[in-house]
Amino acid sequence: MPRTIAALALAATLAACSGSGGTTDSSPRTTGAGTVSPNESPPPQNSTARVGETLTLHGTEEGSAIEVTVAEVIDPYTLQSEVLVPEEGTRLIAFDLELTNAGTVAYSDAPGNGAVLLDENDVEWNSVISGEDVALVSVTMAPGDSDSGLIYFQLPEDLGIARLRLTLNSGYGPESGEWLLDGS
Repeated sequence: MPRTIAALALAATLAACSGSGGTTDSSPRTTGAGTVSPNESPPPQNSTARVGETLTLHGTEEGSAIEVTVAEVIDPYTLQSEVLVPEEGTRLIAFDLELTNAGTVAYSDAPGNGAVLLDENDVEWNSVISGEDVALVSVTMAPGDSDSGLIYFQLPEDLGIARLRLTLNSGYGPESGEWLLDGS
């Protein structure tokens, strides 16, 4: 009997704590960014540009703002070192990124971790590490500082490319920037 009373008391407490009379609304809600379930955050904000244009992306830390420019797309790219040799039937593509810390806090990241190349079929490809000196492997920038370098992708030789997506903080930032590539 005492266990039954304890179980009933627990059930009553849980019902009282759940609010709205013990019921919850599990229907999706619609925001300007699409449909979001009740317990999820809205998707990151996205900005779009073309090669040569600059987008300002914000990181997870209050005051972080990085101006990102995709200065050039090199397709195919020929490595200057032999650390990464493309597999037969594939090619390397390099993106020359220019980053400027326009925020009020220092910024440290590995930009390639948050970079995704979308092909002509909307399939996502992760960046690869080249081992070259010009690679943009990691950056640490005080406010006002700039850095630049290449990030690389390996894709089949005959596959078209559509967009480069970059999200700060190794892909965990609150927003993404996309650069439309030729033909997209």
